[in-house]
Amino acid sequence: MHTGTVKALNLDRGFGFISPFGDKDVFFHITALSHELEFNEQLQGRLVTFQLDRNARDGRPHATNIEPAT
Repeated sequence: MHTGTVKALNLDRGFGFISPFGDKDVFFHITALSHELEFNEQLQGRLVTFQLDRNARDGRPHATNIEPAT
């Protein structure tokens, strides 16, 4: 699991970016959020844990299984 902060959200299109510690920002889609997290303005700046996966089409990394960090 990786840890990072939700950096940016596009509420209209259902995606955002997580800024992991010491790495490049990682894309995520709303469907990657656990049921404990709501996709709204309050998510921005929140500390989360997540897994990294690769997009099958272009090989770019994206976050999956995003949960609140404890």
